[in-house]
Amino acid sequence: MARFDPVGVTGRRLRKARKTTFRRIAKVKKTTIGRIKGAKQRARGRALGIQGNILDPFN
Repeated sequence: MARFDPVGVTGRRLRKARKTTFRRIAKVKKTTIGRIKGAKQRARGRALGIQGNILDPFN
């Protein structure tokens, strides 16, 4: 995604806002957020057919 792509930038901004609101609502610690985000990314990778990080036991 190009950095100057306005659509992508707004998408990223929305995602960031959503993350912060989620953190505020759920009252979860940052590490938990990280774990959730990692799981999400892994799921996205699996959907694309990429077998995540080799060192990662969950792929």
